[in-house]
Amino acid sequence: MTEPAKGVTPLPSSLRRYSLLLVLSLLVAWLASSMPYPYRYAVLPAAFASGIFVTLALVATIGVPRVSMLRVLLAMGGVFSVMLSLAGVAWVIFAEESAAHDLCLRSALTQQGELQCEQVYRDAFETRYGISLP
Repeated sequence: MTEPAKGVTPLPSSLRRYSLLLVLSLLVAWLASSMPYPYRYAVLPAAFASGIFVTLALVATIGVPRVSMLRVLLAMGGVFSVMLSLAGVAWVIFAEESAAHDLCLRSALTQQGELQCEQVYRDAFETRYGISLP
């Protein structure tokens, strides 16, 4: 294995570990967000775990020289984690309608069937929550 260049300090092992766990948990959350119900609920724990890992990684950068770009990337991971967490909470709140919509779309054989599923989904939202979807 090659040695680092002189004057270059390697990153602490805790920072490398937390960054790797952050990337893995964000990847799991992102993949879970495209899964059908009920597997989509895995977004919430994965996104919350990534929030913990981004916090731990940012704390681990304290006192480490020349890691400002890493801090920016970690902050972007934190924003992505918050967005996935909000999406997960929304899927839990609207679980009944979303699960029925997902099941309907999986059983729709034609384009007309998919359009009918979309209309039933919009009607369910409007009658239950008073929200008119675009």
